[in-house]
Amino acid sequence: MNNRQFDLEVSHDGTVVKLKYNPSTLNETDYIKPEIYLEFGARSTGEPSHQLKITCEADFRLPENDGWFLAAKARVMTVERTFWEKATAIHIVCLGGKIRGRGGGHFARHYYDLMRLEKTGYAEKALNDRDLAQSVAEHKSKFYMERDGKSNWIDYYKAINGSLRLVPTGEIRELINYDYNQMVDAGMLYSDVPTFNALIDQLAEIEKRANSI
Repeated sequence: MNNRQFDLEVSHDGTVVKLKYNPSTLNETDYIKPEIYLEFGARSTGEPSHQLKITCEADFRLPENDGWFLAAKARVMTVERTFWEKATAIHIVCLGGKIRGRGGGHFARHYYDLMRLEKTGYAEKALNDRDLAQSVAEHKSKFYMERDGKSNWIDYYKAINGSLRLVPTGEIRELINYDYNQMVDAGMLYSDVPTFNALIDQLAEIEKRANSI
């Protein structure tokens, strides 16, 4: 087994740790850079959480790997909480909130993530966890107050109780569409790559169920 040289540069700025690595499995583009950001800000609770075993993807492809690949356990935020964090972030944008960054601001990944959470059953679990939805609304009302396109404060409690918006319209939809195409062209998705319209149709179904609970 050949050893590969791997360079890693670590820096930090306040509550953000930046990891820059080389080489990457993907070609560096304006959309994808070989960088990872770890945020440790006080506004993120990280709860509820649980222990999760992390293994190398190749471990699943090589049944008899003779212990080549190491595994680790990490405490991570539950997937159901991640669903509501992303759903409320999308809700803000759909109401006319700002997408930070040029183009679509790498925001389309949230749409794709919700679609994947739907296919794996986590979306349904999250939608039925009303206490968790309430907790996210309470937390965001304190730390992530945002205004809609008419400069009104967004009510997270209304969002989780029948008014969730996941389907973008007008200029916002065009920006998300452009960002999604950029993400696909950059090679970020290896499989199960739906068209943008199919993706939005899936989000519309999630929105309908969320607002009927």
